[in-house]
Amino acid sequence: MSTENEAVLPLFTWFHQHPEVGHTEFATTQKIKETLKGMGLEPQPLGTLPTGTFALIKGSHPGKTLLLCSVPISMPCRWQKRQR
Repeated sequence: MSTENEAVLPLFTWFHQHPEVGHTEFATTQKIKETLKGMGLEPQPLGTLPTGTFALIKGSHPGKTLLLCSVPISMPCRWQKRQR
């Protein structure tokens, strides 16, 4: 398994084991903040949104800015067994 997979797989698993409905992703936001801190970044609040966060990654050279965005929204659904 690659190093990237070793880092991402536990997060992928955690997010799928702890689903939260859109705009109530408090545990998800906390997990993202902890992960960013573990990477040496400083999570910042995203405006007044209680479930938003971001971190600024500064390079050592001047130049263009790149924005990476992830929107962790899930919607409730009911599974129905199909009649055959």
